[in-house]
Amino acid sequence: MPELHSVLLTSKRSLRALYYNLPISTILAKSALQKRTPPYKLNFGCGMAPIEGWINIDVSFSAKTDLRWDLKRPFPHEAESCSRIYSESLFELFTPDEGIAFLRDCHRLLVPGGIARMAMPALEDVVNLYISGEWKQFDSTKPGYKHYQTVQNGAQLINSAFRHPDHRWIYDWEDLNRVVGEAGFARITRAEWGQSTHPEFRNLETRPESKLICEIQK
Repeated sequence: MPELHSVLLTSKRSLRALYYNLPISTILAKSALQKRTPPYKLNFGCGMAPIEGWINIDVSFSAKTDLRWDLKRPFPHEAESCSRIYSESLFELFTPDEGIAFLRDCHRLLVPGGIARMAMPALEDVVNLYISGEWKQFDSTKPGYKHYQTVQNGAQLINSAFRHPDHRWIYDWEDLNRVVGEAGFARITRAEWGQSTHPEFRNLETRPESKLICEIQK
């Protein structure tokens, strides 16, 4: 069964990659945007948690989207067309270079003074879980915690955090500041789960493991 799951997953990803290499993917994405009025509010990597009043975007065909797009590619819209960008449990899926490219595209899309908010797992939280062993007590029915029930020791916990299911890089605050600066943003502010001085960003987080949250302004 694990072998079958791996084959199905590989096939699914191959078909998805084929779709995003076809012109139809860009045509459909632009068509969906034309039905909205700028400046847009974009929810990148929406998964199964779309936000009402935002344009919800995800690479997956099973996600609850308004349009589909591979966010490792530049978003197919003009510069300075968005006022707000939000993402949760997305940035850790990029390598550092891919993350910087993504942030540069966000910078391009945002109007002057526009803000992007990102929520993701925190490296400090993973390390603390490793040291304390609290991961053993997590409720496997809670979003984000199910995979902790499949590991049997601390080493598996750490490696799971970096590789499950498609994780590429787990940030701490210092490293997140680094990539945000390299992408051209001059201002980054740390935020708490569900809280913001900007009303549009309040109560958006849905995953309990989203412990590292920032707001960056163009």
